[in-house]
Amino acid sequence: SSCMPALPSAGPRLGAMANRLPRNDNFFKQGRGGPSDSEAKVKRAFQRCAENGVLNLSEQNLSGDLPPSVCGFQEAAWSENWWEQCPVTKLDISHNALERIPPEIGRLVECASIVAMSNKLTHLPDEVFTGLPLKQLNVKQNSLAALPGGVALAKAESLVELVLSENHLSELPPELVQLPSLEVLEVAGNRLARLPECPWGCQKLRRLDVSDNRIGPTLPRALQWCKVLRELNASGNCLRDVGDMFCADGGRGWGASLVSLDLSKNELGPVLRVAGLEALDTLNVGSNRLVQLTLQGNRGFPRLSTMIARDNGLAEFPVALLSEGSPMLNTLDLSNNNLSAIPSELGFCAPLKRLVIIGNPLRSIRPELLRGSVEALKKFLRSRCEGVEQQEASQAAEDNLAVELRTAGATHELILEGRGLEALPQLPDELHKLRVSNNALSADALLGSLGLLEPEGSFLSPSLSSLSAAQNRLAEGRGADDLLPCLLRGLPEMSELNLSGNRLPSPGHPALWSRILEQSRSGDAPPCGRLMRVDLSANALSELPVALMRASAALNELNLAKNRIVHLDGLASVAGTGLCTLNLEGNQIASVPEWLPSALPRLRTLLLSNNDLGMLPPELGFWESVQAVSLVGNPLRGIRQALLAKGWPAIASHLRDRLPEGASGVAPVPDLSRAPQVAERSAGGACGYEQSQGQAAPPRPPRADSFGGDRGHVPAQQPRTPASAAPSRPASGRSAVSGPPSSAGTSRALSVGRGGPGPQVAEARMAALQAGICELEAELGGPGLSRARQSTVTHSLRMKRAELGKAERELRRLAEVSAAADPGR
Repeated sequence: SSCMPALPSAGPRLGAMANRLPRNDNFFKQGRGGPSDSEAKVKRAFQRCAENGVLNLSEQNLSGDLPPSVCGFQEAAWSENWWEQCPVTKLDISHNALERIPPEIGRLVECASIVAMSNKLTHLPDEVFTGLPLKQLNVKQNSLAALPGGVALAKAESLVELVLSENHLSELPPELVQLPSLEVLEVAGNRLARLPECPWGCQKLRRLDVSDNRIGPTLPRALQWCKVLRELNASGNCLRDVGDMFCADGGRGWGASLVSLDLSKNELGPVLRVAGLEALDTLNVGSNRLVQLTLQGNRGFPRLSTMIARDNGLAEFPVALLSEGSPMLNTLDLSNNNLSAIPSELGFCAPLKRLVIIGNPLRSIRPELLRGSVEALKKFLRSRCEGVEQQEASQAAEDNLAVELRTAGATHELILEGRGLEALPQLPDELHKLRVSNNALSADALLGSLGLLEPEGSFLSPSLSSLSAAQNRLAEGRGADDLLPCLLRGLPEMSELNLSGNRLPSPGHPALWSRILEQSRSGDAPPCGRLMRVDLSANALSELPVALMRASAALNELNLAKNRIVHLDGLASVAGTGLCTLNLEGNQIASVPEWLPSALPRLRTLLLSNNDLGMLPPELGFWESVQAVSLVGNPLRGIRQALLAKGWPAIASHLRDRLPEGASGVAPVPDLSRAPQVAERSAGGACGYEQSQGQAAPPRPPRADSFGGDRGHVPAQQPRTPASAAPSRPASGRSAVSGPPSSAGTSRALSVGRGGPGPQVAEARMAALQAGICELEAELGGPGLSRARQSTVTHSLRMKRAELGKAERELRRLAEVSAAADPGR
């Protein structure tokens, strides 16, 4: 306690704790490194070895001879139950200062691994090889001058890995290269002047590292007896000529096994010949005296990915390194040579990601290109082929396309995106995925390549399940108006379809959709029942693709963003669909019908950002399936921006609070068969609904593109009717945010209330209101409408719809009075 300094200002509380806590002497002994501490660590290591068989004595400051207790571990009892004690199977004495391993090491009769790196060992006893079933021996970074030879080393028949790097060895005994089980031999960083010239019997040798020695002037021919050798590192030696030692017969010996070859930092030259090494992945011949590098082979070097030949005197570029001879080349370093030209064909080597050719007398390439990115250099090389070698460059591109087509025949997936294609090549059979986005394909080019141009043509790819043809010219050419139904009719296995960014004007002719539905009901043709995801964004659609939704029972996700859709009345004809995600962002939708939750009972995500919504019906607050709704960028007056930022749960709660007391939170879907005007407007290309025979409303003027620029001419359509076709409710149950009154109820009231002066006045008033609403809707849908004027028109439209609702209720009351006065009517 006298060694501990006093705490002058610790306070009475800390002083009391110091008096209660006893001093831990073992803690203060840990940093002293005394004999007792070392013995305790060794004892714990012995106890752990008794449990798992691994004796770890690394970094224990051991010096001199290996402690006798290690060799006598088997005779001592380190476990409570001697029959549960494990024998030593691995001994780790690395990072110590041991100078000698005694012969008693042979008493560890079950030890298969010894790691003794970073010591001061000067020799190894014969018992290491004769008395142990050794499989691994690592004596790296020691002071070994020689190895046991003769019978002792020959008995190490089970040795698999031998690491002798960074020692003082001047030769290897011939018995070492005769070990039958040896797979790894590392003798780097020694003083070897040559390798054994005798036949190498280690037929399983896979890795040989003889780098940083004094071996020269050549390598022994007997090394070729190791026919499964995968890695050979002979860098940093005195090699001058290896002859044709690395010219193998393709598919045999080293030709099929050698993966990595490192001959750098030698004196090789002036010619080096490498041939037939078809499995070669990495070749390093840097820092030599080469003037010519000859790479040959019947099949080239199909797996070569890294080639380093820097710091030589090469005068010619090896032709075998181009894409035909080395199709997988990723890294090429030819810096600091004597190259005066680089072949332009190197620019067509697509896998090449790292190219270093600085330090060469290249006059035709600017220095900034040599120091810049590889892609810029490859682009420059390709540009030189556009003149005299234009035909060769075109042929290379065709060959690459042919390779891709053959690959697609095996993988069933073809990607031809961003190539400016105006026509597709002949597609392989049984294609499952086709991606041709960002090209210049017209509708007839796409349909013709798929065999769908003729109505009764044979389908070339009936198994196609995914098609992406975004950002093309599919609105041009023959078949553009009926592109969508033609694709779905001819590709029954389609599950994903992307036609975004093509300016398609309509989802298809109703007659063709009618034929598809009739054939699917009769069983003559399979329906498009596998279609799950459709992307029709950034087109020129002015109506919902209701027929597509009716024909695709499994449709899960529909993207209609950045179109010209102005209303959602068509969803009433597909009520009950299983749609989960609906994207309507960037359209011109002015209102959301109150019956939408009943029409889409499984919808989870509804995106309505950047539209013309001025209000939301309170019935949306009772939509149980919806989890996310986007409303940013709409002129909503009843909902503040702070509430929008809180997300849909807060908005839904706000809408529920606005529903009048006693009113129902669920609005039924309108019956389109009883509202012909709505049916005419919401057909949207759907089959099975006849247009109304009444007087047609004035056509709507064309709209400007919602995402910049005119999308071209859009066919005129009927202006939006003032009502949503939902059955009207009593006046007490209708809120101002719930939308316009029912048109179907209006038609029924008109049929009942005609005959007296009261109903005639109400009918005239309703006709005037309807005409005013149509004018406001036409103005709201016209081009060039400012935000201020849009807000004013939206407010006026809301007020007129409220007046129309009052007129409808008055007309209904007059009809009931008239019916009570004349029961037989």
